[in-house]
Amino acid sequence: MGYHTSKKHKWIEKQVKIMLENRIIKKSNSSYTFNIIVVEKKNRVGEEMNRLCINYELLNKIIILDKYLLFNINKIVDFGKTNGSQS
Repeated sequence: MGYHTSKKHKWIEKQVKIMLENRIIKKSNSSYTFNIIVVEKKNRVGEEMNRLCINYELLNKIIILDKYLLFNINKIVDFGKTNGSQS
């Protein structure tokens, strides 16, 4: 059950069951598993609206960042327009 309270754990199980039934998620035997975090937010009316989020902190620690930065597509398009290129 981890660090979730019993009430949150039951809520998580219910949400996962609903998502499985609606084919939003599917069961997996992957070696890559991540913790679920319940983020408590309020909607526009001020009512609680919990969200399930995935904690990718461990994955982020092992990812190798790109050595080369990607160009900003908007700057490339603007550069083409100012230098007479046709789209």
